[in-house]
Amino acid sequence: MTGRLLVLAATFFVSVTSAVAVELKFGIEASNKGEPGFATFVAASSLKDADLEVRANPLRSESEVLQALLKGSLDVAAVTIETLIQGKYERQPKFAAALALPFQFEGSEQLFAFQDSVSGEVLLDDINQTGLVPLGYWNKGVSTLVTKQPVASMVGFKGLKVAAWQSGPSSQILHGFGAITTDLHKVAIHEVFAENRADAYEIVSSSQLDWKMVFPAKSSAIAGFRPGAGVFVANQVFWDSLSPSQKKSLVAAAKDADRVLRDSALNGEAQIRKFVVSAKLILLERSQREQFVIDSQAAYAGITDKATAQRQINLLLTAKSASQKKRF
Repeated sequence: MTGRLLVLAATFFVSVTSAVAVELKFGIEASNKGEPGFATFVAASSLKDADLEVRANPLRSESEVLQALLKGSLDVAAVTIETLIQGKYERQPKFAAALALPFQFEGSEQLFAFQDSVSGEVLLDDINQTGLVPLGYWNKGVSTLVTKQPVASMVGFKGLKVAAWQSGPSSQILHGFGAITTDLHKVAIHEVFAENRADAYEIVSSSQLDWKMVFPAKSSAIAGFRPGAGVFVANQVFWDSLSPSQKKSLVAAAKDADRVLRDSALNGEAQIRKFVVSAKLILLERSQREQFVIDSQAAYAGITDKATAQRQINLLLTAKSASQKKRF
């Protein structure tokens, strides 16, 4: 009888201890905390079922988020490609910068198709070389640049003050065109233009729009300006501590979160297109856009290793014909 009680007690102890949830410290820039996709990740039932309890840790900047992840203070984080490629690793990513170049994607659907292709997988594998574990992409979509005066070629960027959403390698390309970038994306577009704080404004969300705003007669819009893309990444030590089922649940939660973010980006992009039409903004002709693509690639090759730049550009060019495959 005593032996049976001991067995029952041991069984009870194992069942209790195995049900204890593992705390997952999730890092995110504070300004992104309200995004529906990230809220979806934090509340994911698949993670709770896998005994993973997510605790959001909003920090002031993405740079702080990345550093905390690398130090192990965070377990998983959501960071933009721009921030990630500026980190310091034993092995720097070689291809990831391709997903930050301006003018390469005409719209969000093209961006998503790239991410879902084999070329998108190459980028995730490339990020894996840093020592971080990429769980999948997350997206804000492709931005639109609204300018007070028409900009039909790279010459039009000379001296142009751009209220930009993010800084990094893609902004360096704009600097190569002669533009000046400033971080005013948290200020409404009508305030920026009314107060002459910038000559151009990068729209990444339909919530930034003021439908009553009246633009000068020659104001223009450049659709497909820059991709607002990032990755969910896990600290390697934390990842290795998880069971196979927990890893699978974590990847699934990241994909579900990005699905919500993609839908939001596509809806926002549709609203921005309507806004451009209603505001009577001048749109680039296709030939002008194609020249922007060429000029931005040339400018990028001028600020980085030419061979590396060409490999990244080739990755973009071959993405449309690439087949799809699953990472995990």
